[in-house]
Amino acid sequence: MKRVLVVEDDPHGAEAVARVVRRHAEVVIRSTRADALAELDGVGREGWIAVIIDVGLADGSGLELLADIRQRWDDLPALVVTGQDSRALANRAQALRAEFAFKPFGPDNVLRFVESAIARDPDARVAQVIDELATAWGLTPREREIVTLVVAGHSRDGVMVILGVTENTLKSQTRSLLHKARAASLEAVARAVLERAVGLPLAPGTVPERR
Repeated sequence: MKRVLVVEDDPHGAEAVARVVRRHAEVVIRSTRADALAELDGVGREGWIAVIIDVGLADGSGLELLADIRQRWDDLPALVVTGQDSRALANRAQALRAEFAFKPFGPDNVLRFVESAIARDPDARVAQVIDELATAWGLTPREREIVTLVVAGHSRDGVMVILGVTENTLKSQTRSLLHKARAASLEAVARAVLERAVGLPLAPGTVPERR
């Protein structure tokens, strides 16, 4: 699952932000510029949805960290937060293509930022939709895995190999999944996920080819 990095040296502040972000994504918390860069580089761009950075860090400014990030990735959504009432800080953050929020801020500020970042990340949006539908349909963890693999384009044989199950076991799990989803086939489930993710009906052939 893709993650959101929260860089905040106040443990209480970091956890307050993380509680909001966890509604939609996995959270990684780091308290220093050095640790944040190591985490970002260790995972790589494809592993991140967004970053939320406090301006005041023990080993430097959050804006310096943001500048480091921009040297690596120009497109990673960023939200900079601070308790300092400084328009100059806000202008610098915006110049580095980041959103900005003054403390104290409500959870809606963070939620809107994360939702916007997810909407710009197709993979994260698909994962979010799978989570939403799995909850709505009451799927088991294994049934959710099946949905994820089918949406990714895996064939039934491929799903069996990846999950390490027999044909009869997969048939039984698939019947349960389709009953809960009120769908006629796994392809219909994949289409429902992808249509919800993009917000539009899919053209024929848009569901990934099975492999």
